[in-house]
Amino acid sequence: MVRVLDGDTFDATVRGSSMRVRILGIDTPEVSHDGSTSDCGAEAATATLKRLIGDRRVIVEHDPRSAARDQYGRELGYVTSAGVDVGLRLIEDGVAEAWYPASVTAPSRDGAYRAAMTRAQAAKAGAWKTCPTLGRQN
Repeated sequence: MVRVLDGDTFDATVRGSSMRVRILGIDTPEVSHDGSTSDCGAEAATATLKRLIGDRRVIVEHDPRSAARDQYGRELGYVTSAGVDVGLRLIEDGVAEAWYPASVTAPSRDGAYRAAMTRAQAAKAGAWKTCPTLGRQN
């Protein structure tokens, strides 16, 4: 069971317990919180993540170059569903940016993710048609 919270975060049920997962190496626009408005592209990112993982089984893979959890206690990892690298697909679909905090080592897939982001931006894929940014670039 998976419940998508926004374009880069979801809750998964593992052995009867809920686990919050933040997809490593990407950032998506923020959805509305506490009465704030959603960032440009937030709904598209959330809808795309729902389409990619829905009720499917997902695999969360930690990166040895990154922490296993973030400051909020969320699992950090690359996510695969139906053989698809979900973070990479979100970038290719133009609803996510390659991103990691400047205070940490670059994740292993950062180079591939940044190359995909450059291609998506150039092609004006997805939300790049109307949004100047899709997350918080370093």
